[in-house]
Amino acid sequence: MKYRISIISRAQLYVGKKSKEVCPWVPSNVACAAFTRTVLKRSTGLILDRESALMHWYEFMKRSKQGGAQFVLKTNKLLSGDIVFYAEDGYLAHTGIYIGNYHGPIGNNTGNVVYKDAVVQNSSTERRILVYSMQNFMKKQGQTFLGAVRLICSK
Repeated sequence: MKYRISIISRAQLYVGKKSKEVCPWVPSNVACAAFTRTVLKRSTGLILDRESALMHWYEFMKRSKQGGAQFVLKTNKLLSGDIVFYAEDGYLAHTGIYIGNYHGPIGNNTGNVVYKDAVVQNSSTERRILVYSMQNFMKKQGQTFLGAVRLICSK
């Protein structure tokens, strides 16, 4: 529970900010993973070794074997603070942070929205941290839900 609240708060803090403000060292093709990595580091102290979504997936696999993470394979089982992964054409393509129910700005000056399945992620096309409806995002991008990771607090 402690991790989830911290992750959600940190992710929402960046909504609307330019990608380069949050992750200035990162090329745009790995911006989603860099955003997730930055949020996790600043909210939980967890340091992921790599910048790509695929490498995050592998790191979480190792962590799950040690009891530090749990995989979630159904969207109806997601909890706020879970790290979500998407696939495109059978390959891991994108990552973000699930925040669940959301009412507020999405980050691109279009006003407030209400989503039941909100995800905060770095948009490489808009080069901003935005809030998306997970279902709408997957439909628009042609991606599918691959799975999610839930961090387990050891304290």
